[in-house]
Amino acid sequence: MANKRKKIGIAEKISEYFTSIADAENDDLKKIDITEGCRVMLNIPKIKSKKSYAQMNPKYKEFIDLAGNMVFTAHIENSKIVSLKEDSRWLFWKSDLIKINDDSTEL
Repeated sequence: MANKRKKIGIAEKISEYFTSIADAENDDLKKIDITEGCRVMLNIPKIKSKKSYAQMNPKYKEFIDLAGNMVFTAHIENSKIVSLKEDSRWLFWKSDLIKINDDSTEL
């Protein structure tokens, strides 16, 4: 995973920080059924409702605003964190994503 982080510019410290927060806050993230290559959408209301959203990177917030109803392909960084194959600049908690059913376009 270290090579992947370097390739897409995710610093090891940032990845470790996300993982440590997840370990401390919510072990249930491991149970969310998002797997490598599955189709997902961003849970935008949930992401925007977080206390830290106002302090987030403006480019991240712009991405969230533009993502709207877009469907992405999940890339599993670890058991709790996912990047998006279509735009790997950003990391998401599994709980910030909505899995799209394979047999339909409905959520």
